[in-house]
Amino acid sequence: MRIKILVFAISLLLSSTCSARTPQTPSGASNGPQRDPQALSLIQVVLAAYGGSSAWSGIGEISASGNVTFHWADVDVAGTFILKANGASQLRLDATVPNGNPIWVVNGGAGKFTDLAGMSHVISSSDAWSFASLLTPIKFLADAAADSRIGLKYTGLVDHGGKQLQEIEIRGHKTDAVPSLVLDFNRRIYIDPSTNQIQSVVDETWPHGGGAAKILHEIRYSNFQTVQGLTLPFSISDYVAGQNTFDLQVTQISATSSVTDSDFGVD
Repeated sequence: MRIKILVFAISLLLSSTCSARTPQTPSGASNGPQRDPQALSLIQVVLAAYGGSSAWSGIGEISASGNVTFHWADVDVAGTFILKANGASQLRLDATVPNGNPIWVVNGGAGKFTDLAGMSHVISSSDAWSFASLLTPIKFLADAAADSRIGLKYTGLVDHGGKQLQEIEIRGHKTDAVPSLVLDFNRRIYIDPSTNQIQSVVDETWPHGGGAAKILHEIRYSNFQTVQGLTLPFSISDYVAGQNTFDLQVTQISATSSVTDSDFGVD
């Protein structure tokens, strides 16, 4: 079981290095990334649906708690979780299950995972940046819109998971000027045109231990509720290679000042 848990833990965090499709070099790349006006316009509409950019600009710390179900091989393991997040770079997830307390902590591109046996494992920088926006993909979207060095493209209304959703492609590239973009990445954000809420974030990554082909990774969001003027998802599901790896059912979320830097120690 320990090996299966470790494999799951690594898979859970494989979520930011590559795209959901084969990357292509944008035309005019030498003149900087493409910034599609339609994408920028849609992001502003989405921000408004989540409470507005002014509301989010004043929010740093968020805490959440609820129930978690891990899907480990052919066994479903239920428990509870406490999640703390600060901005788009710090997140801590403490889970409690019958046989232990797995913990994930990411901070500014560094991270660690503590398994059920209490052993610590390093989380790669790219995975740490991805995991930081698990609860608040809107923060990632807002940051991308604010940074002219990140490429944005509005693909249009597409079929995704049997639904007609609007798609925005976000591309980043490794540069000394953008230390948080540790690797080239290409994420696709899928937005419900009727509610302007983020339904899923999709990318690809290499499987743990290497492999000949990348694997698809997706985080799905649902059950949106308004908390302190902010729209947040109360249901979060993670999928790796089409397999559901875990589900978070949030019961409480609050924007709080009780979250401190000490919560995100990765040493």
